[in-house]
Amino acid sequence: MNLRLASAALLSADVVKALNPQSPETRAIFDLAIVTGIVMVVIFAVVVGIVCVAVFPALA
Repeated sequence: MNLRLASAALLSADVVKALNPQSPETRAIFDLAIVTGIVMVVIFAVVVGIVCVAVFPALA
């Protein structure tokens, strides 16, 4: 049981480290991932809008 608790603590510590980058290189990768995610959300919204206009032309 203690082994499971220890492994869970280590796993949660790794997740916290991943969300709080310390070195400049990891910070740059993290920032790039955030920008990429925002761009993907914008593209997704545009595509959904185009599909909605194509499927429901009377609403446009």
